[in-house]
Amino acid sequence: MQRSLYSHMAIREFQTRAISGARSRGTEGGGGPTPTDSQMRLILIWYGLHVMISRDDAPAPDLQAATELLRALASPVRMGIVRELADGDRRVSELVAALGVTQPLVSQHLRILRNSRIVVSHRTAREITYSLADDHVAEIVLSAIRHTQE
Repeated sequence: MQRSLYSHMAIREFQTRAISGARSRGTEGGGGPTPTDSQMRLILIWYGLHVMISRDDAPAPDLQAATELLRALASPVRMGIVRELADGDRRVSELVAALGVTQPLVSQHLRILRNSRIVVSHRTAREITYSLADDHVAEIVLSAIRHTQE
C-alpha cells in the first residue's frame, strides 16, 4: 500500500513538474518535457526501491511502540508525575506541591502523558484528577529510578 502511494506521488510530481516546465517554455502539449514510458518506468523503479529500502530500515512495530513510550517518559518531570501517580490519583495542585515545579509546567507534561495514553484524566464537577492508564508504566519508571540508585 505504501509503495503504491509513493509511486503515485512520484508520477504526479513528475507530471506536475513536466507540465509547469512546458508552460514556462511555451511548449505545453508539444513534445516538451513529457516523460516517455521508459523514463516513467525508471522513475517508478527508483521510487519503489526507495520505499523498499526505507521499509527494510524501519524497526519492528513493537520496538517502535516501546521507543515511543520511553520517549514520552524521557523527562524528569514526567517521570516524577508517573512516580506520584503510582501511589494513586492526584490533582494538579498535589503534583505541583510534590514535584516543586510550576502549575503550567505540570499541565504541559500531563498533556504529553495524556497524548501518549500513559495518564488518564477524570473530571468531577470542577476538579480533575489524573491517574495512570496502566500500572506497568509505573513499574518501568520505579525500576529505572531504583536502577540508578544502586
